[in-house]
Amino acid sequence: MLVLLDPLDFLWKSLSIIQILVIEAVICCLIFRYSSFGNSMFLILIIINVFYMLINKTNKLIIANDIVIRKSFFSKLKGLMFSGFGAVEDKAHIFVFNKPILVDIHMFFVFYPIDVVFLDSKSKVVELKENFLPFTFYFSTKKSKFFIELKQGSIFKNNICLGDKLSWNC
Repeated sequence: MLVLLDPLDFLWKSLSIIQILVIEAVICCLIFRYSSFGNSMFLILIIINVFYMLINKTNKLIIANDIVIRKSFFSKLKGLMFSGFGAVEDKAHIFVFNKPILVDIHMFFVFYPIDVVFLDSKSKVVELKENFLPFTFYFSTKKSKFFIELKQGSIFKNNICLGDKLSWNC
């Protein structure tokens, strides 16, 4: 996973996107100037920042450093079942539907609680479910084109609110 190569990984949650890009640009310039592998390190950092993040565009916070897109029937069916806690540690599992629907989800065979964010077709937050416990059900009340499974506490930690606009690149 490319995220492990980033020397500033531990700072990402506390800094804004612009601050991270500026800091990493400075580091890349220093690496480029004083080493022979500067070009490749710069490319890796750019790829990480552009392609592998879930971002709250409203409050400019990075929610997750890695993304798993679930579009197929079977990937959505399996979801996080039988996975370890590491499956959501710093990842966002984004479930994609063809059109906005009322989503019914369960936590069978997921042995840890998670947070779930429901988004409309414009990636705007329409519903939140915090602390979704193992072996329970949840029935959304708003139609969603996407929903995102995150580590427990992510909604509170990243101040995700109804109406926020989320963005991801992959």
